[in-house]
Amino acid sequence: MSKKIYVIIANSRPHWLGREIARWVKDIASKNTNFEYQIVDLESYRLPFLPKRWKYSFEDQDSSVWHNKFSDAAGLIFVTPEHNGRIPKVFKRALSYLKNQWSHRPVAFVSYGYLSGNKIISELKRITKRLNMLPVDEPVQIADPWEAMNPRGEFGSKDHERNLLSMLHQFSQWVMHLNPQQA
Repeated sequence: MSKKIYVIIANSRPHWLGREIARWVKDIASKNTNFEYQIVDLESYRLPFLPKRWKYSFEDQDSSVWHNKFSDAAGLIFVTPEHNGRIPKVFKRALSYLKNQWSHRPVAFVSYGYLSGNKIISELKRITKRLNMLPVDEPVQIADPWEAMNPRGEFGSKDHERNLLSMLHQFSQWVMHLNPQQA
């Protein structure tokens, strides 16, 4: 049985490159056949801003589906832009909804933006550690991702691919170590 890794598009703004970058991550990562990669787009879920009674409730269908989606996750890769030096609100809300579900899971980051998403990586590491997740040390940071798009609308460059392969190596070691029963 393959270990499931979810590549999460942590953005809901149209015309950003989250889908293209997530496809690129999945295409390269899928060469490792020990894992099954699945892309999950936050835009497909409508999580309420304020949960009922200030507790995270899974009474509405979207938050219930979101909560149950990751029960078999061996690890997570977040693909996220930097919005004004911060993580997207929709992503922060999604993290809060699954704070118990994602506990003790390895997590890796692919950030992108005009300045590569440098500020959000440190913020995400703090948040995920607080949620008892296990962030890998090496993120992939992509400055000016629009420059790495080819004429067919696909993302990728050799430098970015080298960084991604390095991050995936560390990430896969963590996943294998923390989930040996699924090997």
